[in-house]
Formats: sequence, structure tokens, C-alpha cells
Amino acid sequence: MALLSAGVRTFEQHAGRLPAEGEGLAALVERPATYPVDKPWIQLFDELPVDPWGKHYRYLCPAETDVGFGLYSTGPDGASLSAGNDPDDWNSWSKDHRGRKTMAYYLALPPKGFYLALALLVLAFRHVVRGHRHAAGG
Repeated sequence: MALLSAGVRTFEQHAGRLPAEGEGLAALVERPATYPVDKPWIQLFDELPVDPWGKHYRYLCPAETDVGFGLYSTGPDGASLSAGNDPDDWNSWSKDHRGRKTMAYYLALPPKGFYLALALLVLAFRHVVRGHRHAAGG
């Protein structure tokens, strides 16, 4: 989400305005028809990044945020009934949501009991290897 936010800010610096809500984040990939002719446009993304669940982020502008726009993910259920404020949505304006760990963090964590299972597997493997050495006379 931070990368998209930086892209929106870059668009704003070049165009002198934020992308209109109708243009959305697509304005970072394709030059909008309403883009000022006298301003340089830069394609910031080949394609828009998606959230950890493979869905496109949503863009709100204007938004009642300290930065004038908002970005949000509809979360694991792929739906938002509140434009980014559902409990499972991730958004750019809520401290509760910004403080959450990313999905990549949770995917990187091993499941509960993983290290115990790994230790037992290593011990079992060592026992089998030693058994084969003794059986082979080594």
C-alpha cells in the first residue's frame, strides 16, 4: 500500500492534482484523458499491485484523511461494506489498520508447534542414520 501511496503522490507532483476518483489508480498505469496536456506524465507501474489476497486496492478521493486520499484493501473476504472500514479491511487512514502486521508477516510465521515438530524430526532422522551406521558395522 505504501508503494501505491507514493505513486499517487508522484502523480500529484507531476499533474498538480490527485487522480480523480473516476480515474482511480489506473492513472498510475495509463495516462488519463483528463490529464493536463502541458504536464509530463510518467507511467509509474506496468500493472497495479494487488493485496495479499490477489485483489486490487481501492482508491478514495476526496477522502477525509490527512493526505486527501485513501487506499484500502477489502481484506480476505474480498468485500467491504464500509469503504475500507470493515474489521478485516486494511486501509491507509486508520491507526488500527496501519499497525497491523502484513499478510506476508503472517505467512512467514511457522504454524504453532512447528519448531517442536522440526526438532523431533531432526532427532528421529539422527536416530535412523545412527541405526543404519551400526547395522552396517560403522
